[in-house]
Amino acid sequence: MVISSGIYRCENLDGFIFEENDQIVGLITYVIKGNEIEIISLDSILEGKGIGTALIEKVENVAKQKQINKYSKFSNYE
Repeated sequence: MVISSGIYRCENLDGFIFEENDQIVGLITYVIKGNEIEIISLDSILEGKGIGTALIEKVENVAKQKQINKYSKFSNYE
């Protein structure tokens, strides 16, 4: 994946999946660079169910646990 902050291979990034009925219905990947955590990808195949929000909250929790105070994401996820 090519984005403004660099080139990434999503399969090599940290992330979370969201499962429903034993099927993956959402995925988020992120990267930590120093004291910043950045969401690289966010995908959900079921809209309006809060899957994207739940996945973003998981990344925010990682940031809190690691005491990371700078958080960035693509503007289309806001």
